[in-house]
Amino acid sequence: MRTVEVIPITRSIYRNSLTYYTTKLVEPGALVTIPLRNQLIPALVISSTEVALTKGDLKSATYGLKKLTSVGESALFLPSFLEAAHRSATYFASTPGSVLSAFVPKVALQNPEVFGIAPRALGHRTGEPTSVAAPRKYEKLAFQAADDERFAAYKSLIRESFAKNQSVFFCLPTIEDIEGSRATLERGIEQYTFVLHGELSKKETIARWQATLREKHPVLIIATGLFLSLPREDVKVIVLEKESSSAYKLLTRPYVDIRTVAEFLAEASGAKLILGDMLLQTETIYKKEEGVLEAFAPLKFRSVSRAENTLIDMNRYQTEAGGEKFRILSDEVLHLLGRLREKNERLLLFVSRRGLYPITTCSDCNTVVECQHCEAPLVLHTQGKGEKERYHVCHSCGKSVKAQDRCPTCASWRLVPIGIGAENVFEEAKKHAGDASVLLLSKDSASTKKKAREIMKQFFSAPSAVLVATQMVIPYLREELSNVAVVSIDSLFTLPDFKINERVFRMLAVLNARTSRRFLIQTRLPDTPLFRHVLLGNFLEFYREELADRKEFNLPPFTVLIKVSSLGTKDAMERNAEKLKELFSLYEPTIFPGFIAKVKGKHILHMLIRMPRENWPDRHLVSMLGALPPGFKIQVNPESIL
Repeated sequence: MRTVEVIPITRSIYRNSLTYYTTKLVEPGALVTIPLRNQLIPALVISSTEVALTKGDLKSATYGLKKLTSVGESALFLPSFLEAAHRSATYFASTPGSVLSAFVPKVALQNPEVFGIAPRALGHRTGEPTSVAAPRKYEKLAFQAADDERFAAYKSLIRESFAKNQSVFFCLPTIEDIEGSRATLERGIEQYTFVLHGELSKKETIARWQATLREKHPVLIIATGLFLSLPREDVKVIVLEKESSSAYKLLTRPYVDIRTVAEFLAEASGAKLILGDMLLQTETIYKKEEGVLEAFAPLKFRSVSRAENTLIDMNRYQTEAGGEKFRILSDEVLHLLGRLREKNERLLLFVSRRGLYPITTCSDCNTVVECQHCEAPLVLHTQGKGEKERYHVCHSCGKSVKAQDRCPTCASWRLVPIGIGAENVFEEAKKHAGDASVLLLSKDSASTKKKAREIMKQFFSAPSAVLVATQMVIPYLREELSNVAVVSIDSLFTLPDFKINERVFRMLAVLNARTSRRFLIQTRLPDTPLFRHVLLGNFLEFYREELADRKEFNLPPFTVLIKVSSLGTKDAMERNAEKLKELFSLYEPTIFPGFIAKVKGKHILHMLIRMPRENWPDRHLVSMLGALPPGFKIQVNPESIL
């Protein structure tokens, strides 16, 4: 009989390892099935010991060991990936099992004999890094350039890697990014290119995984981060394309950043890591300046636009007593709409908010109409055809109610919807577009990827068309746009989020790069430096200003942020606040309610701790965070601190 220490591969178990026994021979690295909480859970073996060596420990134990349900003979993970998973678990204050569960398809855990390879063939080790391990030599490179320039370089890199008998893992944040990139990358090497992502069927996932492992020639793997665990030892180049995408940050437990996991994996496997984008993260640019990473090629900090760029000051349309009605579209945009059919052109009208009007206020008491469950502003929408019914929707919890006629505070009839939403722009565009097709792309009009693709196909196949779209359009922009008008962007600057300037700048820069004729920005904040930098293609000046602001307020990349969140009743959150304040007093935490104070009737509480970059991960703090009950959500360097 043997005792076996295992790591449960699940996001819902908060212990690093558990111990079981078995009568079978099982090697470290093998996958087994364990009974846990009336469920059967996959687990990774990290050690296996003869009972005779631990009999004393077994006799003195105050609990009985359970028997392994089943023992497999296959291993799913390379030692290098296990090491990356352990490091990631520490860095993100999580558990190795939770990290592993996020980077392997469920079908692989259910069929390890189909997906895995023999542990003995790998010379398997547990992968847990030692504190005295010598730093490995690996290349970490930044690559900032226009899309066509980057992809031309990637194709050359792939050919060079194949010549060295090295495979390439080309990582992209979303399935849409994969679909937009694969045709360029696989041209001429289709038989050695394998595409993997989360929307594949179980049958197709198994077939492609097996084919990737069977191929003796070096391969190009185009995939999302879920498949970084694929056990091909000859992967010596990892490309993280669209490096700035927030989609690389997992929104569910274990809340890890795929970019960080890929960095740890590259170091553990000795692979070359390339971070590529038209605009890299501000943190990445800072690391390049600090010498933490090198340049794959000289970084491009200027974009030469082919379009005629115009900044439109919408203050000239300010409503005055007895004056003109509030204008949504400027004269310049109306001119573009009027000539679409004549010029056979397409126009994208970009709007920052979906719905009809983002906010409804009372003219008498200034109350903002809010969700009763979340205290978030309700957004006015319409539905139906002809005489459309208006209704209010909470974009936080999804609750929908019929539009109110009277103020909930003072019962006044003078409720006024304000702001600019995509539905409003859509209705306005239809009035002025003549015979041109007018389409709407938002979460309301395209609730599925299939529907979004259909709308984009309609837009690009029409000889002249207008597309009113929110931010969700960006991954679908695979073709050139004749004209782009940013109708509404100012409202995003009101979000108290330290990354908002970078996000807005990146969105506008991407739209500008896709435009061939006219690019317009409507704003009531014309003196905002960000707009000037976009229209002049001056990335360097934007980065300098952004880094100066973040340094002044001690924000990443000059610090590491640890955010702990909890959800519950008002009394429970008050108790949590006192508990967290006392428990983490050594780290001088800031405790505050959520920007949206309630979600579905429950109050939100956040705790924020700042740590010097060189001190993270702090083992003591990681241990304290790991000891918190499961109801606490822990995020390291979150996308938002709200």
